[in-house]
Amino acid sequence: PALRTERANDGSKTPLAPLGFRATYDGEALRLNWDPPKDKEGLVDYILRRDGIVIAFLAGTSYTDMDVQSDSVVTYSLTARNAATSASPVAVLHINQ
Repeated sequence: PALRTERANDGSKTPLAPLGFRATYDGEALRLNWDPPKDKEGLVDYILRRDGIVIAFLAGTSYTDMDVQSDSVVTYSLTARNAATSASPVAVLHINQ
């Protein structure tokens, strides 16, 4: 019988963008949530930026930003990253509170 082997995902495939990037403001903090990409194989973490500056590297699908004022206008961008550090397309969220 032939020996069949399957190659494990080595993280070389570029991840897909996170889905459903959304925010809610409760008067004290802005809560960001998203869903993982449909194909999350090899996904390591997410990189979250506020106005172009990295504010967090995250393993989960949520973040609470306590540094946003109620009258702020900010832009968040979110990318998924794999083990080979390939980044997904960017999910963008514009907030005008």
